[in-house]
Amino acid sequence: MNPVLIDTAVWIQYLRKGDDAASEKLVELLKNEQVCTNGIVIAELFSGAKNEKDKKLLNNILRPIPYLTTTRVIWRQSGEFKFLLLTKGHSIPLPDAIIAATAVHYGVELFSMDIHFSIIAKYIPLKLMPCAIDC
Repeated sequence: MNPVLIDTAVWIQYLRKGDDAASEKLVELLKNEQVCTNGIVIAELFSGAKNEKDKKLLNNILRPIPYLTTTRVIWRQSGEFKFLLLTKGHSIPLPDAIIAATAVHYGVELFSMDIHFSIIAKYIPLKLMPCAIDC
């Protein structure tokens, strides 16, 4: 089974609610050891922690998950993706461009509920999980 990069919004949904379709899919992916992460997702999650207990929980969840390094190529590709989308009339956040570039570089699917990624996927070879966005 192929790894899946989990976007921050999916993690947040899972950590807050845990009883919706996206959270159920994440649980399934975790059980099958298909989940991977990157630096932007980790930074976004930790920046939203409310206290030490939250940080400890995040550390326990994320520590065993394979980490996709953001290489020089990915940084450049992120800027190129953002530039391309601007030329098409779409302004996307830089963290989303980095997440998309990471997924494309490593050839992994992206699991997200963020509409930006469906826009990005129209212009670059980003593989979104079938239930992405509308889970």
